[in-house]
Amino acid sequence: MLRFIEPPAKHPNRAAVWSYYTGWASLIPGIGLMLGPLALVFGMSGLVGALLEPGRPGLRHASLGACFGVLTTALNTTLFLVIVPVFVG
Repeated sequence: MLRFIEPPAKHPNRAAVWSYYTGWASLIPGIGLMLGPLALVFGMSGLVGALLEPGRPGLRHASLGACFGVLTTALNTTLFLVIVPVFVG
């Protein structure tokens, strides 16, 4: 007899989870120029959702994702504007 596996429950603060994952993925050089700001936007959305509803989880995921978004955007922009022209020209 086949047993069907039930899908996991959806996280109540999906923006926080997306922020966390895009923040980690933005550590890849070059891709961080696109995913860093996206992690920041998802992180701010997740933070607002977690702070407005005290019982809603995701505060740590959202804050870590937003921090990764800021840091990786700054580092990748520096890499793109300063270091790449040195090697190209």
